[in-house]
Formats: sequence, C-alpha cells, structure tokens
Amino acid sequence: MKTEKERNGKLRGRRTLRLSVLALAAAAVAALLAACGGGGSSSSSTSGGSGSSGGSASEGVAVPAKLEGNAKACGTLNLYTWEGEAPEELLKPFEAKYGVQVKPTYMTSSAEAIAKLAAGATSQYDLVIAAAEVIEPMVQAEVIKPINPELLTEYKNLLPFTTESMEYNGNTWAMVSDWGKNPFIYNTELLKKPPTSWAELWSPKLKGQVALWEDISLIWIGASVLGMDKEPEQLWNLSQEQLNEIRDKMLELKGNVRTMWSSAGDLIQLYANKEVGASMGWSYVLNELKAKGEPVAEANVKDMGAQAWTEGPAMTTGISPDCEAAAYDFMNYLTSPKGQAALSKSSGYTPVNPAAKQYMSKEEIERTGLSDPKAFLGSAIVKKAPKNPEAYNQTMQEIIAGLNG
Repeated sequence: MKTEKERNGKLRGRRTLRLSVLALAAAAVAALLAACGGGGSSSSSTSGGSGSSGGSASEGVAVPAKLEGNAKACGTLNLYTWEGEAPEELLKPFEAKYGVQVKPTYMTSSAEAIAKLAAGATSQYDLVIAAAEVIEPMVQAEVIKPINPELLTEYKNLLPFTTESMEYNGNTWAMVSDWGKNPFIYNTELLKKPPTSWAELWSPKLKGQVALWEDISLIWIGASVLGMDKEPEQLWNLSQEQLNEIRDKMLELKGNVRTMWSSAGDLIQLYANKEVGASMGWSYVLNELKAKGEPVAEANVKDMGAQAWTEGPAMTTGISPDCEAAAYDFMNYLTSPKGQAALSKSSGYTPVNPAAKQYMSKEEIERTGLSDPKAFLGSAIVKKAPKNPEAYNQTMQEIIAGLNG
C-alpha cells in the first residue's frame, strides 16, 4: 500500500499541465465540433438538452429546479477523476448511506479528459473532475452541464472565492471540492531577507540559483512583475504585444536561471543538493523539504498573480436523470465536513468547507492553510483558461527555448 507521501508525490506530479497540452486539446475539440456542424447545440445531450442553435454553448442552458430521477436506480455512478481523489475513506461511507456504487476511472491530464469526452465519452462517465482553468473549454466543447447550487446543502458554507471560480456566463458548472496554490519557495540561508515579490527572482544575489517550472506559470510570473494582474480578468486575454513584453522580461532571467523543472521530485532534489535557492513550486514540495529539515520557506508575495487553482466534479452532458440525482447526493457528501476531511487526507489539498476542521488534525489544518484560508491564498488569483491558448502557448515555448538555449 502506498504511503500518504507517495500518493501525494504522484498527485502533485499531475499538476504539471503545460499549456501546450491544453492548446492541442483545444484544437482537437475545435476539430470535433466542426465535424459535428460547429458549436451549435444540435446534439440531444447538449448542455441539458436546450436545443439552441448557434451562439455560445452556455447560452439558454436550463438548470434543474428539482431532481426528477431516482438516485438508487442509478446503480453505479461513473467518476472520471485523478488518482488519489477517490479514496475508500470517501467512497465507502457514501455507498453505504446512499446505496449507489461509485466507480472511479483515472485521468492523466485535463486535456486528455476534454478530448476524450468530446469524442463521445460523455456516455461513459457521469462526473468529471474539472479545474477552474478548463471550465470554459469544457463548456465550449459541450461535454458538461450546469449544476444548481440551491440543490447543494453545504454550498453557502463553502469558501466564496472557490465557488465563484466555477461560474461562467451566469451558470455554475462544477461543485468545487478542493483548492491550492503554487508558492514562491526560497532558501533562507541564501536569502536572509524574505522576498516580497516575484521580482526578487531577477536579483543579482540569485545568479545561477533560480529554478523555473516548465508551465504556463512562466507567463503568470512575468505578468505579475509587469503589473498586468491589476485587473485579474485581463490575464486571460492578454494582447500579443503584452505577451511579447512578458517573454522579453522572462528572458532577462537567463543569467539567474540554473535549470527548468517538470516534476516535484526534480525540484526537491535540486534544493536538497543546494543547487538552487529560489523557485516557483508546489505546496507539496515545500512541505516535503521542510519535513527533510531543509532551510526553506514560502515568501509572502504581494504580487502572487495566477498561481491558485480550484477543482471539483462537473456533470457530463450524457448523465441520466437517475444518475444526476445520485450525482447531487455525491456532491453533497463530498462537500460535507466529513467528506472534505476524507478527501483532504488522501489528496493533501485544502478543503473548501471550513467545517472540515473538526475532523482534521492540527497538523493537517496548518499544512493545508485551513486555519486561515484568506491568508493562505494571499494575493494569488485562481487560474482560468486563456482566450487564445495558441498565442499563450507560443509565448511559453519561446520563453522555455530562450532560457534553455
């Protein structure tokens, strides 16, 4: 049996969702939609069966005022999720209480999930775990349908910024279940004075000491340093001129960047070998390094930018009325205090329901930031999908090539 650290290490690795992958998924989805006659709602399963023709996939979508199906008649609720986020400690109590089996199938990336669902897998899965940054692509691909928050018992008790992240064009598209952020990690022996901005990465003190993640985070760091995150919504619709400015700013880091990393294990080893002194990282990496006694800390960055994420189950457009009723039962259990504690214990992520604290240890509460969610989030902005993924991808690739060259 895997230890909690082994599970968490594997989970954190799947957070490496490079924008190039999303761009490829977007292209695949566009091709599929074009083959089906464009973005109209010609399919009988489209977004709740609104039957609209043309326009946005999220326009005119109805959400149920009440549920008509029989949850127990669902039999099996098919869940498309991440490994480690469907633990027996969560599923068994739900199955015993509601009489519905939950069958998890594990994805390897959000891009994979979008492409697979768009190709017809909405008939295979009832629920899919969706991050806020892929809600819009999933809606445009017409693979998920909106949910009614009024049918969710704990909804009003959840952290508002997490529920808001799942809203798009007037609807709520997923039941948020957990969240986290990507911190600025630094070696306290190298930097005696705690950094307060991403701009510290350009400091002469860090020559040959910076490790950067090969991910869209490169763009968000540059945008923050250049003050482009003053109005968060503009981050997802940057002009080519702004993207070029970000690229040029990030390339100024060349003398400071020692290496690029792509997995948690890579970054942990770099710090353990004293090869790097500052990086953008993951909370898991920070916690692992502290557990090993490494002299590291998280910087209290005032311009954190788009380094926070949220995720949770969304209903596919192919879900039956009976399984839709079961899905609401599952979402209610998942966001209950006990369900939240079970999910957090398995995944290591932060609960969205503060009441989960009553079922968590003091160490778990502190590690996940649930003791003070507002302070834990800080200035971080929840990531969303860029309007032009191809342009962002090109910028990211130019930054990576320039820093590695």
